[in-house]
Amino acid sequence: MAKVVSKKDPKKALDSSKLVQKWKDHKKDSGARLRYIRQFISMGMEEMLYYENSDRVYIKRTFEESYSEIFYIFYDCFYAIESKLKEKMNKNIREELDNVLSLFEAILCILPEKIQSGWQKNCIYRIIVTMLSEMNSIQIRERGMRLFLIWYQILGHRAEKLEEIFRNLVPNVSSMQDQESMYFSSIKFGLPGKVSTESNVLLVAPHTDERKITERKGDERKYLFEALLGQISSLSILILWLDPRDIIRGFEFLFRKFDHYYLRSLFPEFSSDTDLFNPPSALPAVRRFSMRDDDMQSLREAFIEWLVYFNDLQPSRPDGDDHRTDTIGSRNSDDWQISGPATPVPSPSPSPRSPPTLETDESMPVHSGPPLPPETPSMIVQLVRKVLYSNRENVNLVHEGFRQAFLLPPTCSRVIERVMRVYEHWFEKQNESNLPEFLKSPDEGAHPSRNVRAGMQNCIRLYVSHSAHLFLLEFVPPSQSLCTQQFELCRKAIRTYRMIVKHGYSKMEKTTWEQLLQVLLRVTEFLLIRDPSKPRLELTEPEHKLHEVLIETLVITFMRAPQYVAIPDGMWSNFLSVMAQLTDREEAICQWIKTLQILTKLLANYVYKVDLDNLPQEGDRRLGPRKGTRNPAFPPNRDTRSVSFDLCSFQSGTLVLPSLSPSACLMHLSFRCLHCSVLP
Repeated sequence: MAKVVSKKDPKKALDSSKLVQKWKDHKKDSGARLRYIRQFISMGMEEMLYYENSDRVYIKRTFEESYSEIFYIFYDCFYAIESKLKEKMNKNIREELDNVLSLFEAILCILPEKIQSGWQKNCIYRIIVTMLSEMNSIQIRERGMRLFLIWYQILGHRAEKLEEIFRNLVPNVSSMQDQESMYFSSIKFGLPGKVSTESNVLLVAPHTDERKITERKGDERKYLFEALLGQISSLSILILWLDPRDIIRGFEFLFRKFDHYYLRSLFPEFSSDTDLFNPPSALPAVRRFSMRDDDMQSLREAFIEWLVYFNDLQPSRPDGDDHRTDTIGSRNSDDWQISGPATPVPSPSPSPRSPPTLETDESMPVHSGPPLPPETPSMIVQLVRKVLYSNRENVNLVHEGFRQAFLLPPTCSRVIERVMRVYEHWFEKQNESNLPEFLKSPDEGAHPSRNVRAGMQNCIRLYVSHSAHLFLLEFVPPSQSLCTQQFELCRKAIRTYRMIVKHGYSKMEKTTWEQLLQVLLRVTEFLLIRDPSKPRLELTEPEHKLHEVLIETLVITFMRAPQYVAIPDGMWSNFLSVMAQLTDREEAICQWIKTLQILTKLLANYVYKVDLDNLPQEGDRRLGPRKGTRNPAFPPNRDTRSVSFDLCSFQSGTLVLPSLSPSACLMHLSFRCLHCSVLP
């Protein structure tokens, strides 16, 4: 007989063989035989379920040889527990129920091929539907959901009649749900040999401790929805298929059903037009938002956080705060200057993070199904990413889910910030090998249906367009608290824009620069240019900071872009038009002066090789240069006559420039246009 565990531990192999003999002893009662089966599973499952293929084959073969007997033991114990639960409820009976359900889960996970053929379908159906009754304890309903999802994905396309159960797992969410609010309390179920005409039997009534769960989770529906999300992604790897590819098929099946029955109902504005592989150039329209009670808001946040967890390349701190110090808008910051490209700063090493878990009440029995090895969290992440990045439809679904985050109200700032950090972590990666497949350079030779590589440029353009929703928002009626939260989110979005310009300037394509500039122009026009007919209101401190940062980002981005791509004349005209309408803004004037000073220094250095920070003193100029000495402002062997100019000649355009590089010429022309066209 093959060993259950590694050859290094023959004692455990002998013990497991004895356990098999004990639970096959018909003289023992079903309860004792069930305990021996559980001991056999707990002894070997952790080591056999994942590591050695021979061990997996052995445990499957052991169950397949006695599958009928094992199921009889389980069903006999379940029937006995069900009878006891009608009479009384205590801790011992609940532990017995948990042991019985653990064996039930093991049967489903170890014998998927047998289950898939329809074996014991009516019995399984009856047990699961009984557990899903709304009259039961919420922990029993969650456990029933877990067992159903295992069974549902095993049956796959053979489970058409079970779709009604799937869309009613979380009440009042799916638009295709049964009209009855108590669906599982009125459903009729089939039993072996007959069809019951009675309603579901109450298994475990809710207890007072469940009030803590509903208070902590917000409501029962959110608790079940979060359980559904967690179980959809984590259960597939527990099933012992002979063909490992069925693990992926199982998760794909559940995710497709979730998308069909729940996702479109959660997000009424969910759009199928989001296309990472052909991002739209049109900017979003202004939205009017009014605060109202939305009982689906917490569920939307839960799904977006689920997406964030499986798409984030860097762990977040436990408190959810970002690892960066937000110094945006600081006048002393040296990381955002006009003077050429900056050196990318390496991102900090990721800190360890535990996988998301569902909080449970202390009185709730701990799940005792097949134990998971330490590698399980990474295995789950790899499985989910493999499916999410497997085709263009799923990739676009991920980005549409993130777009929905930008449509959330500012009160959901924590979720919105986490989505922005996901994009930041993508944009910071310099090595394509560490990026998701859809962010790698497109493979021109691959078939479009199989090519999921869109490239970083498309992702930047999509992010810039979607994040504009944060700016283009009106509150009806106006709310100062909401505006303050919105301004803070906008500042963090601008921080990402700056990071894009700072790290990706040399690789950004012309269309990417234009998309970024268009968004900056649009949001500046919307936020800063006021209606002359309306009275001017005093700015709040958050609003003043946002305006200052936005103008600075707009001007500097327009100064950096011409160094790498040619900006269309129409966009320059729009820029001048916007800036001309901001001459009454102190922030615009201060930034303009600062920009002109920097441009003057850069032009003097690039064109005439003059360092304006190291000019001679006034007294030295009157004495004139001495023989054998050199003015430190000029390089050696340089004709100083060619550097004589004043501001008037520069403004009038009469200044004759020597041969310039294209970037310097563009900067000079930009300076002339800006200085002459806007300032009085």
